[in-house]
Formats: sequence, structure tokens, C-alpha cells
Amino acid sequence: YNLPPTHLIGVRNIDLAEKDSAHFSTKVGFEDKRPIGLHRDGYITLFPKATSLVLVHEIGHSLYSQGVGRSFLSEELTTRVEDCYRIAKKSNKGFVSKYAKINSHEFFAESYATYIDNRAWLFRRNPKLTEVMDEIMDYLESK
Repeated sequence: YNLPPTHLIGVRNIDLAEKDSAHFSTKVGFEDKRPIGLHRDGYITLFPKATSLVLVHEIGHSLYSQGVGRSFLSEELTTRVEDCYRIAKKSNKGFVSKYAKINSHEFFAESYATYIDNRAWLFRRNPKLTEVMDEIMDYLESK
């Protein structure tokens, strides 16, 4: 993926781990899943099974969440993403994956990766969110 430099505004470092993420575990539904990528305050770690789309997902986290209550997006855009998440949660429609249902952070990261990979598919799943993502892309281009 050829992301514009402004999409990397929140990325401080990307680390490629040599081993699996055996010491990390994430509860997803009733299953324990080992992550293939992690993001924390701009630091991204990719584990051996990570794909380029996992990296895009983690970059999405770096845009949406930089510590408690901090985002590189405007407050208005963050609120609109959260509104889309609440609407999807209430209707149980408009999610791009099961993982996107966990919280608004995963909703954004999964949706951002889907937008970058296949905007038309995201539009079919959630037209309103796609409209917000279009505005986010414009916002990032203006930075």
C-alpha cells in the first residue's frame, strides 16, 4: 500500500518481531487470540504472521488513538466515527469484521484498513462511515 506521508503522522517506530507473540493474548469473544500486530502510543510491532494490511490496521490505530483521549483526527471527525460505531453496534450492521465490533478503536482501525484496501467494499458495508472516511482522508491531506 502506498500511504501518503500524512497518514504516518502518529507512527514513531515500526518494529518487526522475530518470534510469535506468545507472551501476548487478546480476548476476542470466547477465544484467546495472539495478536499479529500491536500499537501503543505510536509504536507498532508486527509479528511474523503479519501482512501489509495488518500494518495498515495498526497505522489506523496510530491516527485514531494516541494515549487516553488523544487523536490525530479532529474532535469532530473522532465523534463522527464514534457515532458510526454506535449506530453499527445498535443495528448490528455496518461492521467490516467481527473484530471491528470490539470497540470504537478496533472499529476505526479495521475500517481504515478496509478503506485503504477496498473503498468500494467498505461503501457497500457502511456508506455513512465511508463518507466520514472520505472526510478523514481530506483532513489528513490538509496536514
